[in-house]
Amino acid sequence: MAYLGNQPALSYTSFAKQDFTTSATTSYTLDNPVANANELALFINFVRQEPTTAYTASGTSLTLTSATSASDDMYCVYLGKAVQTVTPANNSVTGDMLSKPFNYDSGTLYLDDTNNRVGIGTSSPDSRLEVLDSSATGIISRSTSTQATDTNKALRVRNNSDTDTFAVSYKGSVFLGSGTGIYFDGSTSGNNQLDDYEEGTWTPTTNIGFNTIYDASYVKIGQLVFVNLSAQTNTGPQDVAQATSVGGLPFACRTGNAVSNSVVIEGLNQDVYAEIAGSSYSQIDKANGTPITRNEFGNQRVCRTTLVYSIA
Repeated sequence: MAYLGNQPALSYTSFAKQDFTTSATTSYTLDNPVANANELALFINFVRQEPTTAYTASGTSLTLTSATSASDDMYCVYLGKAVQTVTPANNSVTGDMLSKPFNYDSGTLYLDDTNNRVGIGTSSPDSRLEVLDSSATGIISRSTSTQATDTNKALRVRNNSDTDTFAVSYKGSVFLGSGTGIYFDGSTSGNNQLDDYEEGTWTPTTNIGFNTIYDASYVKIGQLVFVNLSAQTNTGPQDVAQATSVGGLPFACRTGNAVSNSVVIEGLNQDVYAEIAGSSYSQIDKANGTPITRNEFGNQRVCRTTLVYSIA
């Protein structure tokens, strides 16, 4: 058979049927509205009835000439209502075929063609893509059943290994996966990438001895480390020949990149500096470049400094 336009992929046509629960009455309600009795084939006890003579029909009202009984078997076939199932061919449905704006299930998916916006969970998106999660279950999933901590992630982007590469928590925290970072100025160069941020504490070691450590913390931003130290020296024997040093830095300094930083020692009337090498202050020097000794450092002196250096 010849066709005008695209031939339907699949087409099955059948007539709708309705079974009635009979009783001693002449009035019944149709499941589907009809224009007149000729659109129905009515059967009572498997005998077809004559339209307009045995029954009339209009809209959803069916009226019999004679009342039925509860033992009668009655059904009808809708001659004017054919049910057709067609599976569209691939790529055959275009945007022009959709009702606009497209609103599926009261905003479960909403396409605003006038403003070129898409809403998920909302029928009034105010941006190009808006996702409204009124049930607070997250766009992909949530770590636990509560929203008390930052680890409960509302938005996740995952890679092919089903590992989070980007996530946002319900409290607004942003998570970046391992090996990722933030690129600035629209560049994908490693020179414009911030790939690490860390805060923590460290345990200083020293040959002059500390009896109290007030602060030993650090902040690492990319390859730059800011180290804070505030501590008081011990009371004890003084070795005049021993140069003071402090070790235990949280990250090793870049090779060949010794950095001098001002060190404040309460009660010491001279400037001293820390020379950094590896994971230690290799020595604490006086202004003339010679190391300050344990005797010069003194007992129960509070030493404060903030070191800034690049990692190895």
